[in-house]
Amino acid sequence: MKNKKKRGFTIAELIVAIAIVAIIGIPIFTVFLTSFNSFNLTSRASTAQSYASIALNYIINEISYAEYTTILTDYSPESGYNYIYVNNGVIYCDKDSVISEILREDMLDKENMTSAISFSSNGGKIIIVEIFIRDKTTNEAIFEIDKEIFVQNIPPGMTIGFSPGTVVEYTMPN
Repeated sequence: MKNKKKRGFTIAELIVAIAIVAIIGIPIFTVFLTSFNSFNLTSRASTAQSYASIALNYIINEISYAEYTTILTDYSPESGYNYIYVNNGVIYCDKDSVISEILREDMLDKENMTSAISFSSNGGKIIIVEIFIRDKTTNEAIFEIDKEIFVQNIPPGMTIGFSPGTVVEYTMPN
């Protein structure tokens, strides 16, 4: 009688092996996926923070040397004034009727993030600027940065006013 060697696995052995791999593999995959999503969110927030900081520095450089500054709720440009405002998630600067983008949506994760800005004052010579980077679907803040800006060149006796808004109007010294 010939001795036949067994080759391969039985169906039962394959099912047991697949079950063991699934029991071990699914939790490992879940941990990996959670870590990847956390890294992705942290990376997006870090990028948003960098661009918001750049935008804030630009705004500080513009406003801190202004001769006249006021805070408005709507962007309605008038000749002779400069403006910083937000429109559809993009922060703009209208300087001498030349409009440039300070913080664009393509600098952010434009499918998931948008930016907003607000200005307020304590009634003296300080403007408080807040830049928000928000999640488009939940409107939750991903990142927020604010800064008090001392406006150096406002004439004695003149103040900025108390009303908050989303537009700052200013002029620069000649």
